[in-house]
Amino acid sequence: MKTNSLFFKLKHIILLFVFTFLSIKAFPQTKAINDLKNQQKNTLKKIELTNRILNDTKKSKTVSLNKLNMLNEQISMRMKLINQINDELNLIEKNILDLNEDIKTQEEKIKELKEEYAQLMYHTYLRRNSHDKLMFILSAGNFNQSYRRFRYLQEFSNYRKDQGKELELQIIDLNEKKSTLDKTKKEKLEVLAGKEEESKQLKREENNQKNLVSQLKKKEGNLAKDLKKQQEQINQLNNKIEKLIIEEERKARERAEREKAKGEQIYQLT
Repeated sequence: MKTNSLFFKLKHIILLFVFTFLSIKAFPQTKAINDLKNQQKNTLKKIELTNRILNDTKKSKTVSLNKLNMLNEQISMRMKLINQINDELNLIEKNILDLNEDIKTQEEKIKELKEEYAQLMYHTYLRRNSHDKLMFILSAGNFNQSYRRFRYLQEFSNYRKDQGKELELQIIDLNEKKSTLDKTKKEKLEVLAGKEEESKQLKREENNQKNLVSQLKKKEGNLAKDLKKQQEQINQLNNKIEKLIIEEERKARERAEREKAKGEQIYQLT
């Protein structure tokens, strides 16, 4: 009888401790905690995804910024080249104007020679006495003109021919130079038009790249805000889970104490 009574008491004590242990261990598996843990798990997945997208966005922004910097350098180089071409065009234009002035001067000289030639023909062939020749020389407007008239009288044919040819050759040479400059100017203008179009295209690319960088910065900012909110949600869930665990532990201890008290009563009764 004593052995059976002892066995019965021992059995109840063992059951009491097992029940208390299971009660304490079982509390974390309540529905509220499981729901919070599921939310925590989903939020962690969102954080992982947001982090990945954020990193990709940062990389894209870096690449876009590098490209934007390259475009800025290219635009700067194009503008320097355009300025150089404009300087060359200004110089060519000045040279063309100078040549036009030279051509005009030479043409006026030829015109003057022709006029003097006409006068010379008149005085030489229509007034052939020595007095008329002297009067023709002295009637010139200045010494240089008198000297030319004297030379005309002395070497009329050869001098007139040589002077006319020289002036005509000078005009031909000036016209050839002008033609070359006109051709160079045309080529420079074509190059300038091409460089300006390239510059416009680069400007368009620059604007597109700026818009892209702006969008990526905005996206990065939004992702950073989302990530902060998600981390705050994790902290809130952790706090809720911790509070529920503490509450469950308290309830489990109270149950365990009640069961222990019941067990002791049963033990005393037996």
